[in-house]
Amino acid sequence: TASSAYSSAYLASTVNDGIRNGGNWGAGGGWNDATSNGYPDWVQIDFGGLKSINRINVITLADNYAAGVDPTPTTTFSNYGITSFDVQYWTGLGWATVPGGAITGNNLVVRSVSFPTVSTSRIRVVVNSALYDYSRIVEIEAWTD
Repeated sequence: TASSAYSSAYLASTVNDGIRNGGNWGAGGGWNDATSNGYPDWVQIDFGGLKSINRINVITLADNYAAGVDPTPTTTFSNYGITSFDVQYWTGLGWATVPGGAITGNNLVVRSVSFPTVSTSRIRVVVNSALYDYSRIVEIEAWTD
């Protein structure tokens, strides 16, 4: 689910489909919020049960998204990415930002946050600032290393 969606071409469900490159942007290739320059925005994934995780990757829209190339950990953006955001997990009582999950000044397409293992039923990304007016997330991945 998400705080909003620009249209049916940018639904929250697309952030958990395994496609990292944004090549289908505008046709189900990622989530885009509906509030131009209105922050915060959020998108969340419900696991449908408890999962133990210790790493979350947040993948925003690359400048060359139309090329359909998977971003690397060093790929940067200057046009469409999210620049300030919080990576959070559900404690059972409320949302908590994972250690190291308050990101500011971001320019990486793939931002990986590692933290001590937590058990949670859902995660979310709260976007506080982004380039070119909107929050854009291509994929959110949760891992146990």
